[in-house]
Amino acid sequence: MELNFEAAEAARNNGVSITAKHLKSGNLYQVIGGALNCTNSHDGQQMVVYSRDGKLFVRDSSEFSQKFAFSCYPAPAANADLDELKRKAAAFDAINTPEIEEFLQAVKNEALHQRDRWGSKHDEGKSDADWFWLIGYLAGKAIRPDIGSEKQLHHIITTAAVLLNWHAARVGAYLEMRPGIESPAAGAKDD
Repeated sequence: MELNFEAAEAARNNGVSITAKHLKSGNLYQVIGGALNCTNSHDGQQMVVYSRDGKLFVRDSSEFSQKFAFSCYPAPAANADLDELKRKAAAFDAINTPEIEEFLQAVKNEALHQRDRWGSKHDEGKSDADWFWLIGYLAGKAIRPDIGSEKQLHHIITTAAVLLNWHAARVGAYLEMRPGIESPAAGAKDD
């Protein structure tokens, strides 16, 4: 989903706050909503209205979606601490940016990314066999001869992150991510 006029207006009308990050500068902005341009040459053009440090900005909707990343971070209060908002944005970036150099940190970030992206409350009762097959599938991707070394390292980290999530599920630390597609009744039973 891109952040455009319709999304900005839907967010405003539903009380959802959106924080946008400028891709080039990294500056954070609060999205206010959508607006229609009423100048003669651009009458009816869809715009996104956003703010930073008490200043309002307006940008063409399609240009905005190309130059900004966005997330539905909690809205900062009028005098909120910008450092806290930056910390949340950095944490979001850390788990959604693949890392291949620092193995342990990369595995932790990837595990959090997997939980955020693939977690499912509706898929209860998955067995150790489901975890095993997911690990085998991902590890198999790492040995394909047609991938480059960076992609191979990413697959190794992804596989290790699934192991971390399997461990967390078994010790009760995290129960949201459950691989597999069969219903609990149809799944294999562990001995």
